Amino acid sequence: MVGVVRSLACQNCKNRRTKCDQTWPACGKCSKRGLKCPGPSSLIRFVDGSTHPGNGKEDRALATTPKSQTEPSSASSNAAARLARTTILESRPVNSRGIYLPASDAPSSYRKFKLLPVPARVASTPEDRVGSRLVNSLQADRYLAGIFTLLQHMPARVSHSPCLRDAISLFCSTYACLQRGDPTSMDMTILKDYGKSLRTLRRTLEEKQAGDLETFAAVALISRSESVFNPAWNPFKRSHAEAIVAFVAKWGLPKADCDFHSEILFQALEDMMFHSFSNGVAPIWDKSPHREAIAEASLRFFAPALRPYGAPLIQVFMEYFTKVPKLLSKVLRINRDSSSPGMRDLAIKIVNALAGDTERARNALDPLLEKAFEMGEISEVDATEPDFFLPTHYKLKPGRFGECLNLISVLLVGMARIRYDLSVLYGLPFADEIYATYRKECVVMWKFIPFRIQIFKTFGFRAVSMMTIPYECTQGREREYMNDLFLKENGHPSRLPTDRRELEAAMLLRAMAMTGRLPFLPEAAASQK
Repeated sequence: MVGVVRSLACQNCKNRRTKCDQTWPACGKCSKRGLKCPGPSSLIRFVDGSTHPGNGKEDRALATTPKSQTEPSSASSNAAARLARTTILESRPVNSRGIYLPASDAPSSYRKFKLLPVPARVASTPEDRVGSRLVNSLQADRYLAGIFTLLQHMPARVSHSPCLRDAISLFCSTYACLQRGDPTSMDMTILKDYGKSLRTLRRTLEEKQAGDLETFAAVALISRSESVFNPAWNPFKRSHAEAIVAFVAKWGLPKADCDFHSEILFQALEDMMFHSFSNGVAPIWDKSPHREAIAEASLRFFAPALRPYGAPLIQVFMEYFTKVPKLLSKVLRINRDSSSPGMRDLAIKIVNALAGDTERARNALDPLLEKAFEMGEISEVDATEPDFFLPTHYKLKPGRFGECLNLISVLLVGMARIRYDLSVLYGLPFADEIYATYRKECVVMWKFIPFRIQIFKTFGFRAVSMMTIPYECTQGREREYMNDLFLKENGHPSRLPTDRRELEAAMLLRAMAMTGRLPFLPEAAASQK
């Protein structure tokens, strides 16, 4: 940084724009007017040798400093850069006891100095503009960074890949539209960015047939954005799921030092799950090394002290969801042909197996919850919303840990409901006891509702549709509250009916499909209506 002396005139003469004769200790103009002369000063123009990327203009700041100061300190220049408006600062001498001296006793260096604001950097390239949008969104919403941890790597990579740049732009447009409360399906900005991101993705895949991690991340972001704004979107037939599964198979196990790869893998888990359900095939995470890679990526969202407790729970979760497609197929066959030979025995076998899975999940979950409550990662607080039908609910820190706990709760509710339905179908003992367990697990799941609402506000994270399975358990106020909640999500991916009676019918059909009493795919379930 370079300093150039411009003037030694006193500040009074500079303010009045008159020529100072510099006859110290008091100049002639000040003596003539009866003013106290502040003494000589030097106006130094500081010129930053560094330039802003993209615009080629130098940073500049003006400061009036004492004559003895010929070079600005780094602290002074940084302070000037942070000023948002012109600021007047005073500097007065003190005695040995730290008491300010009167102005008349002050030496000629007593002065005032002015710092002018440094012009803010102007983003001049598409990469700069997209990166700025993303950073502003992350700073404004702490839940966004906690849910989409993948985004923290994007500002440093946005200039490396046009494909990733356009995918981030689409993501930011979708997020901004959600925050404004606009009908996302009709927002022209989103549709424009969506078309651009698809074109850039196509060109990238043509140029790089094997693809890279940035392209993998772009596909995951495009798929997530499309799930929010596309009115025809079907969660069980995501158009990008096949590409995501191919990327996962190609890249395999993330390296130990590649956080970026691990978090893409976790972000793609949802697409892989729906791909498995819709195609009736075993998920890719059922085989090594993907099973270990995804488990490790999932544990990254746990606090270090919680990871030993979380590992057994993640293992149970992944094992159960690996079995879900075949399990629902068997339960559907039982419900369709309940009188066929061997169906009762199959139902008993499933009930006993699910009881064992439930016990394993509960044995893994309880120590984790105990430790999480002890650490303050989760707490139970009094409900503040007047219409909420429970006296308390869970409060969690922003992040994926709360989402993981909620998914385990979904697992426990689903297993309890399937056990209850099969027990009632064949008059098996302990059906009432199983229903009481189902009801208890539903109450636990409902305590996550405020957390899920906050997630939904962040990025349409299907907060409400997660509550489908316990919907059959709702009564009175509980059902009215859930209906209101479902209707608020109507403008987003769920596309639920607005009529309350039709809404209830649709939600019951979904609950039956998710517990094996109807085909799992929505269009097949609708045909049973």
